[in-house]
Amino acid sequence: AFDLLQHDNIGIKENAIYLLANIAGESLEYRDQLLQRGIVDLISSIYSAYLEEGSEASPSDFAWFLSLLIRGDPFPDYNQVRFFLESSLMNNFSSTGPLVPIIAYMLRRYESEEMVEHLVRTLHHLSEGGLQHIQSILNWNCAKPILSFLESKVTKTIKSLALTTLGNLTTVLQSQIEVLMDLKVLNYLEPLLSDDSKLIRRQAAWVL
Repeated sequence: AFDLLQHDNIGIKENAIYLLANIAGESLEYRDQLLQRGIVDLISSIYSAYLEEGSEASPSDFAWFLSLLIRGDPFPDYNQVRFFLESSLMNNFSSTGPLVPIIAYMLRRYESEEMVEHLVRTLHHLSEGGLQHIQSILNWNCAKPILSFLESKVTKTIKSLALTTLGNLTTVLQSQIEVLMDLKVLNYLEPLLSDDSKLIRRQAAWVL
């Protein structure tokens, strides 16, 4: 399946991604084996091309695969997921660039709720990884699109994931909290304190 990720036919690539995503979702052992074999580099190259060239690759499948690669306890070793996080000197997306800015870009495109849910879930998992992961999310301006979903007509699942991600972003450094304050996070949270959903009300209060 790894070899098929480099096939010229995009349909074959997508089938390989679907197969490998199912393998990653089976167990943490399989997830780690895929990470150790460099799966992040390969799929980043595929979807960087999608963003640059507007290919027919499915962004929803990509987002789903990312969420499977980054989830789980224990969290993947930093060296296995650093390609998600580390900055690039290049101004555009490329096969050598990190994945977090690609996630941020895809969030702003908002092609479907399914895609958004997978992407926000990926950021949620990343935000549980510690200081470096949280800082990368903030550095690449992912907080702004996350906040926007709190006032959008999206599913309760997306709002819940967005709130728990924001909560994680506020648990380490004061400077990281200040980034959210500059984005007027309180203006997004206050209306949710009277949301119809008890879960959303409780999570909004937790972030506050």
